[in-house]
Amino acid sequence: RAAAAGEPRAVERAARACFASVPARHLKTWATHLLCCQVTAQPGAFETPFALLERLSASSQRACGHVFALGDIAWNCRTCQKDNTCVLCDACFRLSNHEGHEVFFHRAAPGGCCDCGDAEAWVAEGCCEKHRPAPPGSEDDDDPLAALPPLLRAAGAAVTRAAAANVVAAAVNAAAAHEPPARNAALTDWGGELEAISAALQPGVIDAPAARASLLDRLTAAAAARTATARPAAGARIRVHDDDVHSYDDVIDALAGLGMTATAARQLAATVDREGDALLPTTSSGPVDALRTVQARGLLGAVVTPASLAAEDRATALAKWLSELVKSSDALRRLVADAFAAPLPPVDAPGAPPELRSRRFGLKETLDENGARQLDLEDAGDGAPRTDAPSAPFDASAFGVLVACDALVPRRLRLATHDVLLRALVDGVARTSLADALLGAYGAVSRLFARGVGTADDTIFALSVQIFTTPSLVRRALAPTKGPGLEHPGVLAVVLRALLACLGAAGCDAARERRREGRHKRPSRRLFGGAAPSDGAPHTAPVAERP
Repeated sequence: RAAAAGEPRAVERAARACFASVPARHLKTWATHLLCCQVTAQPGAFETPFALLERLSASSQRACGHVFALGDIAWNCRTCQKDNTCVLCDACFRLSNHEGHEVFFHRAAPGGCCDCGDAEAWVAEGCCEKHRPAPPGSEDDDDPLAALPPLLRAAGAAVTRAAAANVVAAAVNAAAAHEPPARNAALTDWGGELEAISAALQPGVIDAPAARASLLDRLTAAAAARTATARPAAGARIRVHDDDVHSYDDVIDALAGLGMTATAARQLAATVDREGDALLPTTSSGPVDALRTVQARGLLGAVVTPASLAAEDRATALAKWLSELVKSSDALRRLVADAFAAPLPPVDAPGAPPELRSRRFGLKETLDENGARQLDLEDAGDGAPRTDAPSAPFDASAFGVLVACDALVPRRLRLATHDVLLRALVDGVARTSLADALLGAYGAVSRLFARGVGTADDTIFALSVQIFTTPSLVRRALAPTKGPGLEHPGVLAVVLRALLACLGAAGCDAARERRREGRHKRPSRRLFGGAAPSDGAPHTAPVAERP
């Protein structure tokens, strides 16, 4: 009915309901039918949804964007590449002409992209025929969305918005699952008491002051008993995440503290190292004590439930489907880029992702003067003194949230979202928005990594190579920015401040070292004026005044 009526809002409602309930293995089929429903339902339409998408993917693309897997062949051409990081995939190289050029190949590491068709990375003459950039001002240089039928464009925007919101919601909930027991929602289930009170407190439901005061008293009592009477949600279990700080022995010792045998602990530690995370077996002490024990050892422990695991599976399936859309055509890539770059709707809007709030890691959202959602990643989250200047809040988009809590989501979902982001970087809208998100969250993500959150093998920092080697983005990021949606002192200052914060987290506080040197009045070894003394007498350079 929604397709026949031509109502994109109805399509988005159907997509939200589908993405929240359909099993993960069926989501690709459902999402594809919803994307194409308004076109295939027209009188005389004969194409199936999958045939329609295949026809769109057969059209020429402006850039390749192939994401390299481990061991893929990547080609360099010193004549055609704009810098040493620019490469072609094997298929594009074989379809392009590099006769007489200085070329060589290497085996790629996972995470890079083919630059064929990117005018800022590769000269047009060295691109293959399929991805050769169109001359500026030509018809092929227009908005890629103009190539889509109007009905597909409207329905596609609605479906991709719903899919992006679903992926963001899974990432936000995964970040919240790392909270300690006293603040973890999965470990504080009161059987719907708080939900009933919250619904009753909505305006117009109960207007009598005495009745509302009674409900507020119930809410206060429930909050006061949070720790003492917390009942874990049904099926709650603890998931341990991998990091680059703890060794096998550290993980085995922590698991042994939960009563696991040495053999079982070694097997689980190997699973964590191989898969990125693993579920702990249920113990007699319960998930509350298990999470407390794991986090006390410094490990990354999170609480998951059957419902949250199913939601993560659906989000992973949707991310893989979005990745297929992104690599199929320029127009569908732009649809996905617009969905992820758009500001997040208000929390109370239908289908809006929940608010990002992780007190443990200092990730939270605020509202600006206009009520728009912003990411405020200023707090350190653990009470440690800050060694860098605070960062300003910036607009909350799907890109921003995924960058901010990237290290806190399970590896399967993280890798699926990375694939979407890497493939979307070919699009100008996605590239600019993702660059802003990375600049806004760079300090917070660096602090998390310095504290042992995440691994170097699959970090969001891999995107910085694709972004900070693009000339137009570098020129744009070098200048300090002070706007309504993003404020930063320039990319060099952002990176240097993040470096100082990481050194400070490691105990290398430069200000403290200067104060210590001043107390001991240690003379500088540098000679005055940089020249050796000519009279052979010992010289001491004047000590500069220190703050």
